[in-house]
Amino acid sequence: MIAWLAVAALAQDPAVTAEVHGNAKTFFLATFPYENELLMPAGPYGQGVASGRVAFTARAIDHFTLEIHPAFTAQSGTDNPLGETVGTGVGLSAPEAVDLTWTNDDDDGTLTMIGRIDWLSLRTSYPGIDVTLGRQAIGFGNGLFFTPMDLVNPFTATTIDTEYRPGVDAVRVDGFMGMSGKISGVAAYAGDWDLEGTVLAVHGQGTLGVTDLGGFVGSIHAEPVFGVGVVTSIGPVGIHSDTTLTLPVEEDPFVRSVVGATWIQGNTTLSGEAYVQTFGAENPNQYLVVATADRFARGEVWQMGRYYGALSLGHQITPLISGSLAVIANLQDPSAMLAPNLSWSVSENADLSLGGYAGLGTKPEEVDPFDLLKPGTLEPLGPKKLGSKLGVQSEFGLIPVTTFLQMRAYF
Repeated sequence: MIAWLAVAALAQDPAVTAEVHGNAKTFFLATFPYENELLMPAGPYGQGVASGRVAFTARAIDHFTLEIHPAFTAQSGTDNPLGETVGTGVGLSAPEAVDLTWTNDDDDGTLTMIGRIDWLSLRTSYPGIDVTLGRQAIGFGNGLFFTPMDLVNPFTATTIDTEYRPGVDAVRVDGFMGMSGKISGVAAYAGDWDLEGTVLAVHGQGTLGVTDLGGFVGSIHAEPVFGVGVVTSIGPVGIHSDTTLTLPVEEDPFVRSVVGATWIQGNTTLSGEAYVQTFGAENPNQYLVVATADRFARGEVWQMGRYYGALSLGHQITPLISGSLAVIANLQDPSAMLAPNLSWSVSENADLSLGGYAGLGTKPEEVDPFDLLKPGTLEPLGPKKLGSKLGVQSEFGLIPVTTFLQMRAYF
């Protein structure tokens, strides 16, 4: 009898693995302006946006990960005021240390093509530490509607699609401690290489029982910022909060703080938040002063008042159809913005959404343009005096009715 020795060879994981996926999205928007010749051009206006993103990820020998996301956007109807009130969320950008964006307009300016390498990063990973260099998405904090700790490149409340945060050129180091401890350090390019043109931040978090505690220290465009965050639960209700203290050089210190709760029962989700920012305007006459500040132009804040509340109700109507209604209110004006949405899962990799935004509040008064000029010189008034002449009565009363149809497909 002859016996053969059989040896089973263990399959080895390949040294390099790669995966590619992406999406295609289209948006159709229509805005129906209120009557105000000075602040709102006559309409209605329409806008079409199409975008595509390819996500490429390669991993080598368990230690290195390369991520590249080229994104392309085409938009028409760019001569309307839609961009001032509602953003689709695609085609967004950020200051670039290396220019990887190209734009092409047609002759009459009605079609704009934008291409951008939105994410481009290399991450090296070893036990307890990750280091990521390049263009990447960065965000901190726990807020849903109001995000006082999200200071690198946040979304606004009227951004339709928040699936991908625009990448920023940065170095990020993440350290992991135990089962839940994590500390992250970020140095991000935000327009220049000096202190005023960068965002430097350290964020740490850990878990104590059922409570996650977080701390934040940063230099945001040369402004020191300190923050704390908490995520916990009381029975079936989840609780979250973020508070930051900013110490500007030429202004008074100010606080931004949000506290919120989320309750999920079956197919229904109810969320609410209360928010305060002490640098906000005390009345509508001062909104223009806030809106012309650097931090408002950078997108760090989008609110002009001081006290806000928000409530969102979502419900899964059927396994394929879900709806939601969100309300964001300025409690001083008072004014509010309604944001209804209805989503349908058309197939396993495609969905359709119909929604909109509507401002509720006193509309701006009609103003004679000559009242906005200095008598005699006819020079424009400064922001403080101009704000009292614009006829603004409420914050969300400025927002016209806008509807959108969004279609997304994934591969």
